[in-house]
Amino acid sequence: MEMRRRGIEGPRRRWKTISRQIHCTRYSGYLMRYYGKKVIILLDEYDTPMQEAYLQGYWEEMVAFIRSLFNATFKTNPHLGRAVMTGITCISRESMFSDPNNRRW
Repeated sequence: MEMRRRGIEGPRRRWKTISRQIHCTRYSGYLMRYYGKKVIILLDEYDTPMQEAYLQGYWEEMVAFIRSLFNATFKTNPHLGRAVMTGITCISRESMFSDPNNRRW
């Protein structure tokens, strides 16, 4: 029940996740075609929403979302040239970085 009120339930949630992943890749493609260069993505304080998810009780859903978003944006994005991520919280116990860490530049 609690998850439904937050809009984190079922097929709707999966569609929103897929939609955001597609948008990141698609937008990167638009920028690459316009400027003729691979894009640079700067992501500042990526972990702030994760900290809120932990405090508000929807940590697992946020980790799954962030993991899939990072995979689509940073690992499988053919338009990505470089990326810089900054954070404020130590969350080394989670393995959400396992996919982006295996990126071949």
